[in-house]
Amino acid sequence: MGHRRWLPPDHIWRRKKNSFNGYEEHRLQPSRVEGEELLEQLRGVSHVQFGKSSLKRKRTPNQLNWTKKSIFFELPYWLDLGLRHNLDIMHIEKNICDNVLGTLLNIDGKTKDSANARRDLANLGLRKELHLQHDGDLLHQLQANIPIILCKLEMIFPPAFFDIMVHLAIHLSEEALLVGLVQYRWMYPFKRYLGKFKMYVRNRAHPEGSIAEAYVHLECLTFCSMYLRDIETRYNREERNSDVVGGSNESGNKPCLSVLSQKVRPLGTASSKKLSDTLMRKAQWEHYNILKEEDPHNIDRRHQNSRLRAIRPSEVTDDIYALACGPDPWVASYAGCIMNGVRFHTKERERHRRTQNSGVVVHGEHHGSPVDFYGVLHDIIELRYMGWHKVYLFSCAWYDVGDPRRGIHVRDHFTIVNTARHMYKDEPFALAAKHCKCFISRT
Repeated sequence: MGHRRWLPPDHIWRRKKNSFNGYEEHRLQPSRVEGEELLEQLRGVSHVQFGKSSLKRKRTPNQLNWTKKSIFFELPYWLDLGLRHNLDIMHIEKNICDNVLGTLLNIDGKTKDSANARRDLANLGLRKELHLQHDGDLLHQLQANIPIILCKLEMIFPPAFFDIMVHLAIHLSEEALLVGLVQYRWMYPFKRYLGKFKMYVRNRAHPEGSIAEAYVHLECLTFCSMYLRDIETRYNREERNSDVVGGSNESGNKPCLSVLSQKVRPLGTASSKKLSDTLMRKAQWEHYNILKEEDPHNIDRRHQNSRLRAIRPSEVTDDIYALACGPDPWVASYAGCIMNGVRFHTKERERHRRTQNSGVVVHGEHHGSPVDFYGVLHDIIELRYMGWHKVYLFSCAWYDVGDPRRGIHVRDHFTIVNTARHMYKDEPFALAAKHCKCFISRT
């Protein structure tokens, strides 16, 4: 960096090599160029191109650090000024603060202590203590650095600062080398468990007795719950994200069609609304395509045979007849559901939440090629048919995955999707059972 040139000539840091660029620094501070000498240097500046240029100017070692001559030198007093340009103090303070805080806090995108920066030091052969190291090497280095840090603190703080807990830090690296990761042997889970028992304290005069009594009661209840079958206990409690078989009817007959037997449990209160004719046709077409995928040669004949229900009822099942009659134009809309043990929320429902359950992905085809469609869930629709049959559809906004240049980039461990570009805006519906949940991180 060359900052040692501003130090006094006899400063000890001028002779330090390993802490800087590997060389001793004997150069003095650059002198200020004033008067006619400055004008003589500016006369040698030629072929000035204003604005940004795509060509990088390669400067030789003997070439002066000038790119153009300022027009202000035409003023008669400009050459005699001691300060011709003010430095921008505001931006200097801001950039130095960003560099220091970003590096100390390891802020992504702002830290200057990156892996590439340390690889550059290794390639230059400088600052070996900052080269990338393996975990074992790092622990050995930490084992050597902790005594040095404690000695530096001992020169600053009074002896009362160094109690037994501060001293124990010197043994942490040795313990990590012997037994490995710390999260399997620290006290945090026990502290949380004791915090739970502190809530059971009723007699503040004897808190230890209350904690012991609460522990005995909890163990007894846990043991007895292993033998209780007719009440809910911690061993037979239903899972939080459990679903139910959708489409079950009152008569107890299980539907034979997949679209009528989705494992979906709606959450919250349903709001009733009427779909437009266009959306209703697209909603019906969506689960019709699913049936066609299951049996492409039989679906049309099954729909035609449903007309014979009035003549020969035994030849047409209740499921086919219900689908042939069509759904109720008034549908139920939900803001959340649980399907196949996975929780889904609409984008509107999680607007003020810190969790995300609205990202969806569906496997399909685009221009004859298999592709994964990524989107965000906007509504959960329940279509109602005769005989208490129900079909659940997700209404989503689909991101553009057809453009590999501006829409989607598939990497090894994640997929980058441009959320500003959408596709299939006129086809928002997809069968709920075909969806999987994905997490969308905005950068």
